[in-house]
Formats: sequence, C-alpha cells, structure tokens
Amino acid sequence: MVAMRAQDVAHLPAGDDVSALTARQARAMEPLLAPDVQGAVWAPKEAQVDNRALGDALALAVRRAGGKLLAHEPVVHIDVEGGRARAAITPYKRVEADAFVLAAGAWSGTIAGLPPEAVPPVSPIKGEMLALVPPVAAALPAHMVWGNGVYLVPRKGRLLIGATLSAAGFDTALTRAAEDFLCDRALGLMPALRQWRIDEHWSGLRPGSPDGLPLLGPSAVEGLFVASGQYRNGILFAPLVAEILTRSVLERSSDITAFDPRRFGACTVA
Repeated sequence: MVAMRAQDVAHLPAGDDVSALTARQARAMEPLLAPDVQGAVWAPKEAQVDNRALGDALALAVRRAGGKLLAHEPVVHIDVEGGRARAAITPYKRVEADAFVLAAGAWSGTIAGLPPEAVPPVSPIKGEMLALVPPVAAALPAHMVWGNGVYLVPRKGRLLIGATLSAAGFDTALTRAAEDFLCDRALGLMPALRQWRIDEHWSGLRPGSPDGLPLLGPSAVEGLFVASGQYRNGILFAPLVAEILTRSVLERSSDITAFDPRRFGACTVA
C-alpha cells in the first residue's frame, strides 16, 4: 500500500505482517511508482486470486465431487408451501429438495415466490475495472499495488486497475467517467502507464446489504438458506461462507448472529 501524501504515511497499516518502507525503498521495489510517493508498507502475505480461473476450477471441483451444475438455467422462483421451501423453479423444470441455498449474488433479492420476510435485502453495487497492456519491452509491476484510491494487479501480461463503486441498480453499462477515474488514479501512482493501452473495460455487480454485513444462514422460510451480501469480499470469504452454510444446513447451527438473514424482518429490495 502506497501513500501519496506526507500526512497519509501515518495512516498506513501497521503490524507484524507488514513492513514500513521509505519512498526510496518503495520505488526500488516498484520503479514505475511516481517520484512524489511519500512512503509505503510491504505486505508479503497479501495474496490475490484470478476470479475467472477460480470459477472454472470450482465448477470442475463440484463435478468431480459428484455435484451437478445446470449452466444457463437460472432459478426464477422458489415454491413455498406451508412455510417451507419445496422446490426451485427454472425456465425448464421444477427441482425438489430438502434444503435450498439462495446464493444469487446481487440478484438474491429478485427470486420470486418468497414471502416478504424471507426476501434477502440485497442490492447491486456496480463496479468497473480496466486492464492495460504494456508497450513492447515494458515490464509489468512485480507486486500488487494499492494507493491513490485504486489497486493495480499484474496478471497474465496485463495490469488490472480497480475498482469503482456506484449504486446504479442492475445497469452494467460501461462509462467513460469510470474509465477516466481509474486511469487518472493509476497515472497518479505510476505516470508511465500513460503509454500503456487499454485492453479491456468491464463491469460487475456486487451484492450489498443494508448494514454492510453478509447474510449467512437460515431464512424466514424453513428449508431455505441464504449466502449473500458479501459486497466486495465474496471470493475472500468464500471458504468460510461454505463452512458456515454447511453447518447451517446439515447441523441447523447458527454461527454468527450478526450475519443472520432474518435480522432485517420484511424488506424491500432497492
């Protein structure tokens, strides 16, 4: 993480897992950093995951474990009878089961058939990102860099720049305003990026909740469980979310009351 202003150096993270760097040391580690960088911290345990590759890997792992994936067949309705979830309805079939986990991300609150008290109050939060490719003979940064309101991630010959935040409903249109914001902030960190080419510009929707905390566990409908509202931390929390939901479904345990999906009562999704 990089501080661009002298007054921000004191607010950089501290702890046993990070090391403070002078501006000179930071630029020695990442020569592309701007000359007016004031300081930084080095977090050697910080990691990243390629979400696109992870999605493919998880799908393969599910199939190898005996699971079945119905690609391009979204659940549009949960059939509730007598206060219990009986079936998930897709455009093509009715799927009955003893338990269902509603994990539809930003769309978790749009599934039909649920009584108001069981609708997860999840709203979409739009984010846009860029990927740059370097000129011939130019090297990518060696590390993931946070600072100046953005993060830069070297990956597979490109530099990813993220990410914006906007409450735009389910609109995923790409905007020039987001492109300009990301470019300006990245150039503030690494001026040499001005010579790099934009290779990709994309957007996505994060599942936000009213209090900023995830919704994990049983819903107000028996047999229906929720795993949503992780906002920007879905992949980061995924292993623990899976563990919590497994215990919730199989053992009927409630791990963290602050994450209980029933804490909001009847809600209307914005």
